[in-house]
Amino acid sequence: MDNLEREVKVQRYYPNVIANADEFKQLAILENEEFKSIWEVLFKWFKNRFVSEADLEGVQRWEQMLKIIPSKESTLEDRKHFILMRINTILPYTIRRLQQILNAVYGDDFATVSTNKKYELWVDIDNRIILKTPGMRTLLRAIIPANLIIKILQELNVDLFLYAGGIVSNVNTIQITMGKEFTINEPYTKMVIIGNVSTLTIISLKTKNI
Repeated sequence: MDNLEREVKVQRYYPNVIANADEFKQLAILENEEFKSIWEVLFKWFKNRFVSEADLEGVQRWEQMLKIIPSKESTLEDRKHFILMRINTILPYTIRRLQQILNAVYGDDFATVSTNKKYELWVDIDNRIILKTPGMRTLLRAIIPANLIIKILQELNVDLFLYAGGIVSNVNTIQITMGKEFTINEPYTKMVIIGNVSTLTIISLKTKNI
């Protein structure tokens, strides 16, 4: 909307007997500035009646009337867009229509909807709009039937390599008692494994009770 500027000249309405008086000419200059300021304020109020032309004050007024709580990350254009969505909300009751609304708000393929027989509405979102999920829930609740449960998820296709390892230990316990011979044989271990292999020998000395 173009700024409808108005050039105010009150001296046009002066009668001829005072139009040429210096005092009234000076008075007209002062009054012109006052009327120009009033016109700018009135035109601002007029523009704020239209969401697309509203400034920050007008957007805040719309949000107050519609009970909308904007997020801190939302820009002025984002807030205008959400107000228009709230005003133009039409209960579609079809997945196709709902998908069109989400595409218009968040972009194509940024949020994909589907339903199942458990009365659940699943929304697969892109990672770039993950911080907008609170506002998405508010929008969906205003559109979808009340008996549907909203489920928002994020599916990612990731190629990963899985490495597995382990620890193998061999424990040999030898008891030494008085009056008996003993030998310590090194255990023979033959294996191929990725990980940590350790051998532990436990020797305990026992004596007869005196």
